[in-house]
Amino acid sequence: MHFQTILLPGFFAAATMALALPDADMSDLSHGLQETTLFKRDDVLGPRDLELADAHGVNLTEMYRHSLMKRDDGDHVTIWVARDYIAHDDDENDSTEAVDDDEDVDEEGLTKRQSVRVGKDVFFHRGSLGGKTCMKHKRQNHTGPNGPTSGGVQAIYRWGDREAGSFMLHSRWQNLVIAGSNKGANALYRARRASGFPELHIGSRDIRNDADWTQKRARSFNGVWRASSKGGETCQLLMRANYELIRTKYNV
Repeated sequence: MHFQTILLPGFFAAATMALALPDADMSDLSHGLQETTLFKRDDVLGPRDLELADAHGVNLTEMYRHSLMKRDDGDHVTIWVARDYIAHDDDENDSTEAVDDDEDVDEEGLTKRQSVRVGKDVFFHRGSLGGKTCMKHKRQNHTGPNGPTSGGVQAIYRWGDREAGSFMLHSRWQNLVIAGSNKGANALYRARRASGFPELHIGSRDIRNDADWTQKRARSFNGVWRASSKGGETCQLLMRANYELIRTKYNV
């Protein structure tokens, strides 16, 4: 097995959102990352890895194990991504500030405008098939008792924040990123092409922005924090994509 361990800077320890842990109050729900382990796409999975894939609802013919996030509360979150994920070079190898000039629609149909925060390398991510390829988003809050845990949603956010890659979308729903942990954190990000030409890409930092919007709307249900959303975005050449950030329960 080949892997690489990355020690994360201390500022990641300041968690920005409540994570999903049972029977805990809000003050106990923030946990940072200790380290992230990256795996090679062709790594051979052992019996325990296969058990985790099954528990996390992963179809191994369509997805592979990308990384393992170790949180400071002892939870380990495995990130699985679609096999057609295209990783792009990010010369500075750091996170860019979220560019979220989006139109958000909540469950009551209210529309609000979010402020535009332009990252220093926005041209790279808008002008290429890098981490950000979509611009306008319409999101709906679907947080409920059957939604994914907010810890799983935040893991997808963290994955997208450090990646600079993209997925090609088709007209059918595709499972792009799954986050599953040994303590029950789980979340699935899936998307499809809603209109336009066959070659439509969605970037890892578009996924990050959707997950960020979602995790900020987490709510507690019987002591477990959950968050979920659905929506769409306008990507290259005004083509539309739909996404869902939902709970993963079955092999998909």
